[in-house]
Parts: sequence; structure tokens; C-alpha cells
Amino acid sequence: MEHSNSKHFVPKLQFSQFDGTNPCIWKDKCEDYFKIFELPEVMWPTIASLHMDEKPAKWLKVYKLKYGLGDWPTFIAAVEQKFGKNDYREALTQLLELQQLSTLDQYISTFEDLQFLVTMHNSELGELFFVT
Repeated sequence: MEHSNSKHFVPKLQFSQFDGTNPCIWKDKCEDYFKIFELPEVMWPTIASLHMDEKPAKWLKVYKLKYGLGDWPTFIAAVEQKFGKNDYREALTQLLELQQLSTLDQYISTFEDLQFLVTMHNSELGELFFVT
């Protein structure tokens, strides 16, 4: 059955909640959502702020009192600074201290997870770094 109008029907997409982990991934999901629905960039910080849980919501309350929401680049940079600053350091430390204590499969899985986290924060690190 064809529709007579030319509008496209888009399935309802759930906006990603932010619980304070992986702010880089949340940022990408937010931006994809905004672009899919062609939302004006001036609305991005407000929409994103409505989808913050617990700890991020408490941080946001204080942040808004001090700075307001501001524009998207400023807002998301503050989110990444607050919730992502220790991720890189911790992932790098864990990667450098990683030892095989169980199965090879478990070691490889842990290594790949840490490699992903480190690369997400510093894409300049090449294959040579990880092989070493």
C-alpha cells in the first residue's frame, strides 16, 4: 500500500541517556540523532541535557548555574572534560600493566577493549605502540 504524500516515515528513535560513562560515544550518538532529525544546533545542548541521569544531572545543575548551557561545542567540551578526563589515563595505565592471568581469549578481549578506549581519546597512537 503506497502513501499518496511524499513524506518519509522514520521509525521512532530513542535518544541515548547519559550516565556519566563514555562521553565521546554519547556525543557521537547525540550528534547522529540531531542530524537524522535535522534539529537546529541551537537546541542541541537543551535536548542533550534532558537526557542526563543521576551524577551527570547533578553536575549539570551546578554547571548551568555558573555558565548556562551555551552553544553545543562549549557544552559538550565541558561534558567530555568532566566525565572523560580520567578515562584515558586509566585505560592507558591498565593497558601498560596488562598481563595474561587467564585464558588467551580473555587477555585478547581485555586488550582490545583497552585499545579501543585509548584510541578513542588519542587517535594518534599507531599500531606500533599497541604491538610494543
